Amino acid sequence: MLLITGYLGPAKKGLLGSHIASTSIASGEFLLFSRRVVIQNARLGPPIASMDSSSAAETLQYVLWLVWTFLVATSTKIKHPIYAAILSTLDAVEKLAADSLLAFAPHLLEVLQSGTPPSDKFFKGLPTNGKYLWGVYFIVMEKKGCLPRIYIDCSTALTGGLYARFGQYGRTHNLSQYVKRALAEGFTITHMEILCSCPIRTASHLHVKVLILALEAALTAAFWAMNNRSKTYGVPSLCDWSRDSFEYDGLCSHSALVEGVSGKDEGLTGEALEAAETALHQRRQEAKKRYSQAETQRQNDFKLNDFAAFNAARRTYWLNGNPELRAASKKRCYTKAIDSKRFFCSICNVTTATSTDLKIHKATQKHINKAAGVPKVSKAKNQRDVAYHAANIAARRFCCDICDGVFVTQAMLNRHVNTKKHIDNATAAASKSSSARLT
Repeated sequence: MLLITGYLGPAKKGLLGSHIASTSIASGEFLLFSRRVVIQNARLGPPIASMDSSSAAETLQYVLWLVWTFLVATSTKIKHPIYAAILSTLDAVEKLAADSLLAFAPHLLEVLQSGTPPSDKFFKGLPTNGKYLWGVYFIVMEKKGCLPRIYIDCSTALTGGLYARFGQYGRTHNLSQYVKRALAEGFTITHMEILCSCPIRTASHLHVKVLILALEAALTAAFWAMNNRSKTYGVPSLCDWSRDSFEYDGLCSHSALVEGVSGKDEGLTGEALEAAETALHQRRQEAKKRYSQAETQRQNDFKLNDFAAFNAARRTYWLNGNPELRAASKKRCYTKAIDSKRFFCSICNVTTATSTDLKIHKATQKHINKAAGVPKVSKAKNQRDVAYHAANIAARRFCCDICDGVFVTQAMLNRHVNTKKHIDNATAAASKSSSARLT
């Protein structure tokens, strides 16, 4: 058995000091404990003699080791299959990094090895010129009286690279959900700076894009720029600092390892790409199945009364927030129900718009009597009213001269005056009178 040990440096309290992980790696096993790396039947990386110097070579070696550690310790359920196809060994990672001409921010190595998390001053003194560069960047958002918030991301755009991505923040275009939320809460973007970068490549350099995404994932986990300090997000912990000691909050919603990479690469065979896509499809199907089972179990465990209350609250929220849509939806439902006679009373030949209206109709005395076969009885008219109405008609007390109509009461005459028939007759009479005066 080949045994190689490497120390991460005495200056670090333990980036991986208290973290213990075990996962399969190729034909061997990867073990991580007590600031040492033990490799069985596989080489993880060369020993690191001293991490006190911030030279470019040592920074590159340490960060690549960190990336490889993160890739190996991350479950395949979280990691996109393209990483296993391209970054399959540490040698492949190192060779790709060398070909990419990676450069890192000053003092990054000292910060990663420090026994305490970095302050916001570190994030405010790094390079900002992203012209003609791809790489991993971060933004700092500040608001008076609140902890700063940081967001780590990468840019592999063919046109403009990091420079173009920084411009999108100035235009508030293509922002992540938590960055948008922070802006809505009154935070402002005060700094946009670069953690690592390389010259812009062509569209065929898919390998370089994958490496930059892996760098983003590892650095996000190392600085723990995630939105929640207590969740694991399904990734191994590379941050050994107490998360309660941070002088900033994070804005990242997920690990970059779940993301795929668009494009083609001349160095990757069609069979390898097809295998990666097949593995991704299978993983998505398994995730859907797990979600469906969990949702079914949740609904089974959910009490009926709780579900009814939740459903009522959700419907009330929707109706209150969309009054116009509510009215239009209600009208469509009513029209459809009446046209199809969905709620129809065959006894009374009555159609209602809702089941509630039909229940109300069936509870009326009229329906009950019809259903029981009780004949309709006319109400006996008051003799005094009959005589009063007859006198009004004889005296033409309430009459309409235009329509030559006689009415029993003043209320009936008032209703007649507002009818279309009366209005048309009145208009025609006025027109006829005007014509007669002209002649």
